Amino acid sequence: MRFLEKILQRLTQLPADMEGGTALIFGLTLPALILVAGGGFDLTTAMSHRQKIASALEVACVQSALEINHKISQGAKTSTDFGPGTVVPIANQRIKDAGIKSGVTVTATTKPSNIELTGDSSSPALFAQIGGLKSLKVKVKRECLYGQASQKPPAGQVQFVESFEQGHAVAKNSWTVLGPNGNKANGASWNGWNTHNAGVEINGLPELSGGVIRFGNFFAELDSHCYVAGCNSNSAMSRKLTLQPGNYQLSYWYISRIKNSSPSWKDVVACGAKETDPAVAPYRSWQNETNRVEVFVEKVDGSKPAQFPAGGLVDLCVYSGEWTERTVDLAVLDAGDYWVSWRAAGQQDTTGGLIDYLRFCKGSCP
Repeated sequence: MRFLEKILQRLTQLPADMEGGTALIFGLTLPALILVAGGGFDLTTAMSHRQKIASALEVACVQSALEINHKISQGAKTSTDFGPGTVVPIANQRIKDAGIKSGVTVTATTKPSNIELTGDSSSPALFAQIGGLKSLKVKVKRECLYGQASQKPPAGQVQFVESFEQGHAVAKNSWTVLGPNGNKANGASWNGWNTHNAGVEINGLPELSGGVIRFGNFFAELDSHCYVAGCNSNSAMSRKLTLQPGNYQLSYWYISRIKNSSPSWKDVVACGAKETDPAVAPYRSWQNETNRVEVFVEKVDGSKPAQFPAGGLVDLCVYSGEWTERTVDLAVLDAGDYWVSWRAAGQQDTTGGLIDYLRFCKGSCP
């Protein structure tokens, strides 16, 4: 406002330097000139505000669809188990994370196959206040699809997704360990996961992942800080799924926390189905595999927790300097309950590989 006041003060001084009709004409047209010149500034500000809201709602819509698909896979029903109560909190969090300070009112409608998100806000008008307009209204709508409600998800449907954005109160640019259990035989739980050893370290510090968080504001590290005496920092997280025979796909993103600065390691992605794979074996000896993360799919054995048998190993990574997506195709031959697990398995030093956006899908992940 001080900037606007200075402009008005200077412009109102100009007629005093003019004579006769010229001064009169200028005085009559001054408000219009200010509105024309300043209107563009107000409009640009409003458009920038709208774009920030649109970007936040775009991310919120996709994240809400993934959350609803997960609830569907667990037997949720459209009319009772999800709706605006699921979608609006996610959208409000994304708006907060985007640093949008002007108030935004979010409304949502969930139909049988799609989500509609609307954000209403306003942008302060500086120059337009001369004409009595205090703000410009801003309205954004976004729509995205999700799977049809069903007890058994159709082919290509996400069985679960974990992006470490929900189920905790970790502040942005901070971290904590959830589900710490020390040496409890059957582990602890967090957000539907059985945890082993130190627990799951939820982390929102981008400097640990090369300055980039691939999805949202958080990722996980499984070589976790020990809050419990006598625990192992190398931890694991396991989820139990009931699967029917068929083809499935597992997907996740991985990056090393500890980087090798040698130019020869710049484009290395040391991941594969086995540690003897040519892409993995040459890089295992560096730093005692401190970044090693393994993925297992194994049949549940009675009441036992995940056992991580060698035959259940489906993927592992020991190094990648950039976020890389890992995709594993699986064939389930026998119906039953299975553990799907990620675990740290390198040097125990509370600094290891980082993971994000875990998915397990029937058919292929969309």
